[in-house]
Amino acid sequence: MPYSPDMAALAKRRSSAELSRLTLMALFARLDTVAMTVAMGVVFGLGLFAMTAILLLKGAPPGYPVGPNLVALSTFMPGYSGTWVGSLVGIGYGFLIGSVVGFVVAVLWNFTHLLFIGFAVSRGSWLD
Repeated sequence: MPYSPDMAALAKRRSSAELSRLTLMALFARLDTVAMTVAMGVVFGLGLFAMTAILLLKGAPPGYPVGPNLVALSTFMPGYSGTWVGSLVGIGYGFLIGSVVGFVVAVLWNFTHLLFIGFAVSRGSWLD
């Protein structure tokens, strides 16, 4: 956005309280819970798919299983395996786990910032 004299005049008219409020809003912006849930779900799902696909493309020497550490996830994710079908099942599980993680992160982020802003505002009003 190019600078204009109107913007400078507008900035001078704003009170310090307004600037403080805008600064707090910018520093402590809320996370969109739905967006964070979906984004983390997609990242986790595609991540698990990519890890499985890389192991399958890389292969294993004859007589050795493909990715025994990653296949151990089948203990916690029924239906997941070190195969192409298992990698597709992994997308679903990864999305589910990532969604839960994303939701928890967004809720905790918003809650802690709400507490901090409430504390800062109440402390500021005590000092007046």
